Amino acid sequence: EGSLAEEEFLCLARLVAGKCAQATAIQAAMRGRAGRRAREAEQALRVGCCMPDVTKLAPFNPTPDCAITQALDALSVGAGEVLYDLGCGDGRLLVAAALRGAHCVGVEYDKRFVDRARKAVEAAGVEKQVEVLHGDACVVDLMPATRK
Repeated sequence: EGSLAEEEFLCLARLVAGKCAQATAIQAAMRGRAGRRAREAEQALRVGCCMPDVTKLAPFNPTPDCAITQALDALSVGAGEVLYDLGCGDGRLLVAAALRGAHCVGVEYDKRFVDRARKAVEAAGVEKQVEVLHGDACVVDLMPATRK
């Protein structure tokens, strides 16, 4: 019976050691991620593209044209509408809505994307209908929007 208890103890010890190794690996990965995020934030501030003290809501992930069309169709966006795109990225939704006759306001915290969005708006010839703001999407006044 002594050897059975010893085997169970050794089995449990191996299990605990394995779980400790997993926890250590997870902790190291999280520290690495936190370190990378801190370095990226410092780099962004040094470059001057991102606004300090603004929460990054999501990474830039370009919306496919078919999804933009579906969204604008579902909202019946057209002339007379005022559309806000918070975190507008490169401005593709703004351009598509403006081409349907809507007035659009895009808000983006990253200056690089503000510049890209403004260029896209200019290239599409809808500058009179679209305003791209370099700002914090969490504090923008949405009262002029026609759909809430």
